[in-house]
Amino acid sequence: MNGISPVFTLLTVLDLTITISQSHNLTITTTQVHEFRGGKFENIQSKCVGNYQLLTFVRIGRIFGHVLDNSFVTIVMLLSQDFVAPGFERVREAFVENFRSRLEVGASLVIYYKGKKVVDLAGGVWNTKSNKPYTPDTLQIVFSSTKVVEGLVAAMLVDRGLLDWNEPVARYWPEFAQKDKEHITVRQLLKHQAGLVHVPALKLTDLKDFDRTAKLLAAQELYWVPQDERGVHPTKSKLPVRQAYHALSRGLFVNELVRRVDGRTLGRFVFDEIAKPLGIEFYVGLPAELEPRVCPLLSLSMAQRMKVIFSQLYCTCLAKSVHPSHHLDTAESRFVKTLISGMKKGKRLPKTDDTYIMVATVSCLDVLLKPTVPNSRLYHEVEIPSANGVTNARAIAKIANVLANRGRADGVQLLSESAFERAHEHSPHPVFDEAVRRDIHLCNGGWGKGTCDGSGLFGITIPDDNRFLDRFPELDKDSTGWCGAGGSLFQWNAEKNYAIGYVMNTMGMQLVVDRPILIRNALMHCIRALEQ
Repeated sequence: MNGISPVFTLLTVLDLTITISQSHNLTITTTQVHEFRGGKFENIQSKCVGNYQLLTFVRIGRIFGHVLDNSFVTIVMLLSQDFVAPGFERVREAFVENFRSRLEVGASLVIYYKGKKVVDLAGGVWNTKSNKPYTPDTLQIVFSSTKVVEGLVAAMLVDRGLLDWNEPVARYWPEFAQKDKEHITVRQLLKHQAGLVHVPALKLTDLKDFDRTAKLLAAQELYWVPQDERGVHPTKSKLPVRQAYHALSRGLFVNELVRRVDGRTLGRFVFDEIAKPLGIEFYVGLPAELEPRVCPLLSLSMAQRMKVIFSQLYCTCLAKSVHPSHHLDTAESRFVKTLISGMKKGKRLPKTDDTYIMVATVSCLDVLLKPTVPNSRLYHEVEIPSANGVTNARAIAKIANVLANRGRADGVQLLSESAFERAHEHSPHPVFDEAVRRDIHLCNGGWGKGTCDGSGLFGITIPDDNRFLDRFPELDKDSTGWCGAGGSLFQWNAEKNYAIGYVMNTMGMQLVVDRPILIRNALMHCIRALEQ
């Protein structure tokens, strides 16, 4: 990009008052906004440079280092793919705005509406020291967005009569019945109610050996007695009744369940039965020859993650998307504070401690405790169906489009109508989750189910102190899917018939990251305008 003159520069200067209370709550107040435009910078434009659209702008605050100062950074954004159907221009604006004011570095976004692709965008670079464009074909680790495909595989096997949501896992995997696990059902496993958040004996290298992994999984004892929809369990035990998000462990158990009834691993099943028929790339267990195409995640250390929270809030204040007096004493900050406090206690943490389940969840395989692991070849090559899918936005959106069309789209049928309905069945009330520290509303497929009364998003209840719904009034809360750590999004709505796939290389540390939500906010605005 050397030698290319900026097409436009938008310089925004804010007078900010930053105060830190004795309780260490940060408050940022916007008092004045000045926008300087003039001459050739009067209109926001883009310029075609080769196969790319080039956007250049300046924002306050450095990208890495995440220092809260008034330094200016020139951000050059390459749009390697720029297709937006008429009526969806606001989505493109939100996508670009994430680069301008929300620390986006590289990302791609695809949206289907009523079975047709209406948005296909990709932009940015692999990292801020490289000019390598982030393209629609760039492969990206998407963490828990992989759980959607994991649940889809289970639903497909139920559809084929190989599994039953109501049957015990031990019916298909007899060794699983060890240590009081004989009553755990397939549904409970998918809905994070199995009481198996962590498998201390299991290491990442063990996952190369499926038989060894299966033995270690089967021998794992319960962390608590699993509950059903009524909060009861058929056995008598002194263990407490709880539910907690199985961040990594769920997929390991589901993978062995798939092996027992189908003969293939979940990763192989995804390749044969989902990716191949749809003509997409979605890998759970990445072939070695594709490793050079995987864009590394940025800002993965815990220190950097904490700084990202401050920087994202700082930059969202620039965009005026939050209340001027919004502070960090929210559910997200309390979650992070509690988690860090528990992690410091480490192995000394008693099971009675409120943070025990949280720490056990993120400690599985030590993946989240060792920030370099998710960018390693080892992490990509093994199968962790809950957390190591490697894919792109086009693939996610195409799968989501099948689900938005009740199991069939583009001539490919993944689920029958009845199987689609069963997979989307959910209890009338959410269940409090000990790991996420919020109520979670899940359907049989393990996907989050938003509630139409506005009390939930991705199936996770949004508390009043978050002011979240005030910030994003256009959100459609009655959708299904899940998101991945850092911000990736895998969502659909069969009633409104839309599907979203979004991936990125810059991590966010909020429970619900702003960047994909603002995109979905823009999408709902467009859909409502078209339907009027």
